[in-house]
Amino acid sequence: MEGLFRVTETAGLHLQLADVSPAALCNAFRYNYGDLEDCTMLLDIGAKTSNLLFFEKGKVFSRSINLGANSITQDFANESKLKFDAAEKIKIEEGFVSLGGAYEEPENPHQAAISKIARQFMTRLHIQVNQTMQFYRGQQGGSAPQRLFLSGGASIMPYTAQFFAEKLNVPVEYFNPLRNVQIEPSIDLEELARVAHSMGEVVGLGLRNLAHCPVELNLMPDSTLKWQAFNQKKPYFIATVFSLVAGIAAIGFLFDKLAAVKSEQLEILIKDVKPQQERSEKFKTVYNGLKKTQKEVDQVVGWMDDRYYWPDVIAEIRRVLVRVEAGVKGKLHTDAGVWIEEFTTAAPRTEGEQPGAEASPSPTPTVVNTAENEAFRKRYGLAPSGGPSAEQPAAEAGALPGKKPKGDTNEVATISIRCRAVSLATISPSADTETAFAVLNELKSSPMCDPENTSFSGNISSVEPPGTFTFPITITLKRPLKL
Repeated sequence: MEGLFRVTETAGLHLQLADVSPAALCNAFRYNYGDLEDCTMLLDIGAKTSNLLFFEKGKVFSRSINLGANSITQDFANESKLKFDAAEKIKIEEGFVSLGGAYEEPENPHQAAISKIARQFMTRLHIQVNQTMQFYRGQQGGSAPQRLFLSGGASIMPYTAQFFAEKLNVPVEYFNPLRNVQIEPSIDLEELARVAHSMGEVVGLGLRNLAHCPVELNLMPDSTLKWQAFNQKKPYFIATVFSLVAGIAAIGFLFDKLAAVKSEQLEILIKDVKPQQERSEKFKTVYNGLKKTQKEVDQVVGWMDDRYYWPDVIAEIRRVLVRVEAGVKGKLHTDAGVWIEEFTTAAPRTEGEQPGAEASPSPTPTVVNTAENEAFRKRYGLAPSGGPSAEQPAAEAGALPGKKPKGDTNEVATISIRCRAVSLATISPSADTETAFAVLNELKSSPMCDPENTSFSGNISSVEPPGTFTFPITITLKRPLKL
């Protein structure tokens, strides 16, 4: 059960709950410690229930928790198969609250069992205490407790104070209800000190028999109490509103000052940036001129490089023929000779000329196609199975439908040559054909020639007097010569 105690000018402390135990504890605590400014908790741990009270600036908040130390005894009795009375006796004589963590368990099995059960009970009780603290601070407007007092018969179990000090992180003391009570000299003070913590309710009930009882029932309705509480807080509300208005005004004034400073700095930056922008425009103009000049220089350098392009092409063809002669000599062990008889280039197209039109190469002699020639064409992939026969002109067999020749009206990319070589047919029947295909393959592997468009432009001729033969080849350059 929860309730709120309030101090009035005439009646002192008024109680708004029906339970007598919290009221008696409240009387005993206030009688011995007075009205505390800092928030203080009093936790009374009984056999069946526990009471939690908060004292702060003349107000008292209480809650009854349905957890008592009898549950420790009952759990221990069930676990140890003992009667309740025997379990209670062992709990009082040997029981303590386990501190948890890496602590060595006691050798006594009863102590080990009771310590674990007691810690579980104290953990559940701590959860209820923590929830009550959150409710008190959130719903009742209280502050965080600064101290905890323990009372009740179960609070004397060893390490109970250390447990709550660790969990709540506040100083923990035992409540002494006889602090301001005069004690008869004949009473044993040491024996009284051992049970003083459990006499809070007795002292509180005894105080109610005084002529001026500090606690009495308050039957005022909740609505009136809420209105009184609101009136007490009204000055704070008014001060808060004025503080809020003053804060908004100060923030507005500050932002106005900041806006003025930013405007001044912006004007300064505009003055500094404007000359830099003019310099940037001048730089862009000069840089564009530099790129244009660089482009013109690159074009002139290209023209200068093209001056030496044809000599390089002719030198490359000569190196091809030299490699072929060396290869034939190494294979047949006899001197071979291959040279160029005719060298022509395709003329550039004129305006309006069809893309496929090229300069007509010089007429080729009539040749005889032999089975050996056809076999070599198939071997080197020039006349695949099912493709055009060797009797067809090479230009027709190698042409691809819809493929336009490379270059434009200002480029020369095609060279037609007629090679003549010494016939070595007397040494090997296939020597002449191998020599012709060796020249073609060397040209295809040259870095200056396009292997896809370099091919025979006619058939290999028969042996002509004085023991030579000819074969025409069309060479397509990878980089056309610009005129």
